[in-house]
Amino acid sequence: MKFTSLVSLSLLLSIGSRSLTPIFQLVSINSIIPAGPFSINEDSYIQLFTNGATVKFSVDYCDLFYNSLYSHIDYECQSMGSIRLPFKNRLTSKGIRGNFKYNLGMKQVEINPVFYPPSYQTINVALLSEKVVVHEGVCFEINDDKYNTKETLDFTNTNRYITTNSKNQIDISDVNFMYSNSFFSSCSKAYLKIYDYENVYPYVNKIGNLIEVPINIYNDKNEIGLSWNSKMYVNSQTLDMSSDPRENYEETTSFYLPIGKESQFSRNEVSLIIEEFGLNKDTIIIPFDYFSSKRLFGACYDSDYCIEGGIKR
Repeated sequence: MKFTSLVSLSLLLSIGSRSLTPIFQLVSINSIIPAGPFSINEDSYIQLFTNGATVKFSVDYCDLFYNSLYSHIDYECQSMGSIRLPFKNRLTSKGIRGNFKYNLGMKQVEINPVFYPPSYQTINVALLSEKVVVHEGVCFEINDDKYNTKETLDFTNTNRYITTNSKNQIDISDVNFMYSNSFFSSCSKAYLKIYDYENVYPYVNKIGNLIEVPINIYNDKNEIGLSWNSKMYVNSQTLDMSSDPRENYEETTSFYLPIGKESQFSRNEVSLIIEEFGLNKDTIIIPFDYFSSKRLFGACYDSDYCIEGGIKR
C-alpha cells in the first residue's frame, strides 16, 4: 500500500506538471506584397498575413531630420490585415523612421525601418562605375522578425550590343537586367531611341531625326526583359518600316532593319530608355552598339563573301 501511494503521488505530480506546461502557438507574419513607392500626397499601407494568430503592433513615427515624434498608432492584425503608414503631408526627402514593436507569440520584436519618397534618379548603364544600384528606404516588407526596405538593380551582365536575328528584326531578346522585386516591373514608358542620322527609316515618324520605337518590359523571376511593341508596318520584300499603312506593307509589332542598310544603321545613335521604373522611379538609359550578324565568309545567305559549290576533293 505504501508503494502504491508513492506511485499514485508521483503519477499525479507528473500529470499536474504536464497540465501546467503552457502550450505556445507558432506565430509568423509576412507581407502579402511589399509596400511602396511612397508619396507625400497620400498614406501608404502594408498588407500583412499571419497564420491565424493575433499580432499586436505599436508604432511610433518620427521625423528623421528633427528626430521628433509626430504619430503613435496601435494596430491589431489577425489572419490578414493592414498597417497604415501615415506619410501624407509628412514624407520628405529627409525621411521618416518607424519604430515597430510587435509580438510573435511570446517573442517581442522591434524593428526601425526608414522610409523615403522616390528620388527619380537617372541611371546611364554605360557610365556606371558600380553595376549594382541600391535604393534604400523605398519599399517595406516584413518576414517575421526581419524586414526589407531596399530596391536593387543589377546591370552586371546587361548586354549593350544589339544585332539582327534570322528575320532581320533588331534583336532585343538578350537585353536584360536583374531586379530585386519579383512582384514589380512598372514603368511609365519604355522605347528604343534612335537618332536616324543616315535616314535608314524615311517612312517612320520622327522629330528631327529622332525615332522612338515602343517596347514592353516584363519581369520573369527577377529578370527584367524586353519585347517589341512597335505597332508599325513593314515591307515584306525590302523590310523598310513605316509608321502608317502603305501599299505592300504589313502590320507588325516587331522592328526590322531594312535589307542592305546595316552599314548606315551602325552610324546611327541607339539606346534603350525606360522612364519611371521601379519604386524609386528611375530613368534607365542603356546605350547600344550595333554589329552586323553576317559573317565575312560562309554561306551565301548570311555572309559578305561566299563560294558556290561543294568542297574540292
